[in-house]
Parts: sequence; structure tokens; C-alpha cells
Amino acid sequence: MVISVSDSHRMDTINSYTRSHFAEPIAIAEVAALVNMTGPSFCRFFKKTTKMTFFQFLVEFRITHASKLTSEKGDNTISMIADEGGFQNISNFNRAFKKIMG
Repeated sequence: MVISVSDSHRMDTINSYTRSHFAEPIAIAEVAALVNMTGPSFCRFFKKTTKMTFFQFLVEFRITHASKLTSEKGDNTISMIADEGGFQNISNFNRAFKKIMG
């Protein structure tokens, strides 16, 4: 699939915002507003472009960050890593980590 220059710019904006704010709660509406889209049109655009939902992308990004933290900072607890990675609680972190990392 070929994406247009404007779609590429939108994805760059989304990726940049996600990298900067992944540890905070992120609402679809705020990301959609960054790229001048409504929530539903943003969701369609993102799914069509990446073959995953924005929240799947966000969780994978957070888990990747958390796995780097586990290898870099051996003195952190799982709870601290989950919190730093933007997960609301340890149960959500454990479930997502197991699903993505196996």
C-alpha cells in the first residue's frame, strides 16, 4: 500500500506525539485533533494505515519500552516499570506483556 505525503506527515505526527506522551493517559480525541481529524475518522485512518488500532499500537509501544527498562534497570520492580510505561495497574501490564512478549 502506498501512502500519500499528507498521510505520511500525519503518521509522523502521531508517532512523535506517542513517543513523547506514552507514559500518560492518551485519548483518541486528542491524537485525532493533532492531525485535524474526528475520532472515528482517525480510527479508520490509523487502522487502514497500520493494520492495528491506535490502542494496540500504544500498548505495544509501552510494552517495548517496559522490556527495555527490565534489561537496563535491574533494580526496578515490575510495578515501577509498569507505572513508568504508562500502565494504570500491574494487572493490565502483566496481561499486555504476556500477550505481546509471550
